Amino acid sequence: MKLSSFTSVASEINAVFDSCPRLKLSFTEVRAAARSGTLIELLAHRFGNQADFSILLSDEDELTDVDLAISDATHALDRGDAQAIDVSSNGFSLAMALVRGAIDQQFPMRVTSPSAPCPSE
Repeated sequence: MKLSSFTSVASEINAVFDSCPRLKLSFTEVRAAARSGTLIELLAHRFGNQADFSILLSDEDELTDVDLAISDATHALDRGDAQAIDVSSNGFSLAMALVRGAIDQQFPMRVTSPSAPCPSE
């Protein structure tokens, strides 16, 4: 699974929302698709004219991995395992938050002690 797949999805979600702010994406619809591991397919079906998910859709293994990672992030939120997200009604915002949650789970940042102090402001 590649980080670039997740960032590509996030970029396409952002592009659709930015270029077509009146398009509606239901919070419930996003959550259900994410839980079932079909969020990318939902987005491609609904916004195929405004977004390009073709690279991810053309790689079945990568698509499956990304869908499952987003599903895992959704289930973690459902169980309260992940930090709460401040999204209550916007499907686009939820989709972005779930992609970010999947990135955080799949590519955890390693925190190390800095060798040099941070510059002062």
